[in-house]
Amino acid sequence: MNQYFNQELPIFQFIYKTVLVILIGVLTFILCLFLIPAGPALTSLYDTIQKSVVQENGDIIKTYFRSFRNNFKDSFLAVAIMIGYAVIIGGGTYFSTVLSKQTGSLQLYRFIIGALFIPLFIIFPYIFPLISRFTFSIKEYFILSYYLSIKYFLNTILFCILIYGTILLIVMIPQALGIAFALPGIICFIISIKMEKILNDMEKKMVKE
Repeated sequence: MNQYFNQELPIFQFIYKTVLVILIGVLTFILCLFLIPAGPALTSLYDTIQKSVVQENGDIIKTYFRSFRNNFKDSFLAVAIMIGYAVIIGGGTYFSTVLSKQTGSLQLYRFIIGALFIPLFIIFPYIFPLISRFTFSIKEYFILSYYLSIKYFLNTILFCILIYGTILLIVMIPQALGIAFALPGIICFIISIKMEKILNDMEKKMVKE
């Protein structure tokens, strides 16, 4: 009987890792609700999934909060800048709507505002993994995030579908809100499979240079 309940069996390892991913996803979801720790929480989520779940290196809780503490400043600044950018564009949306009613060019203004949001959407999947892995200035994080989002454009599309598609699904189907707590960890784990290859390639090029 013991052979069927051996914790080394693939099925038990899969269940164990799935539970870990969901738990840290729930923790991240709760922290993101307070907005201020959202950036550090997202960075810690990616870092912990890689170190404690994929590589099985270190205690999950200790790893999470160590990463939270070590990457707090850069992650907080990244989120603050993105929120500031979104607020400015959002304000522009309001004034452009008012102006367009007078000039009759509402569709044009909507197109311009939508285009201005695209850089924000495509750098979001990259910036927190970069912060968890490398030490750069905040300006360099944004530049590299944008560069990677263009270089690995197909991956960027996949990441955006996973992130924003899930958000849209929850908005359109309120009943899905019940599983929202579990989704951050699962989505991050899926993204990390592709993201690690991207970051590893980047790291190898940095070593050569």
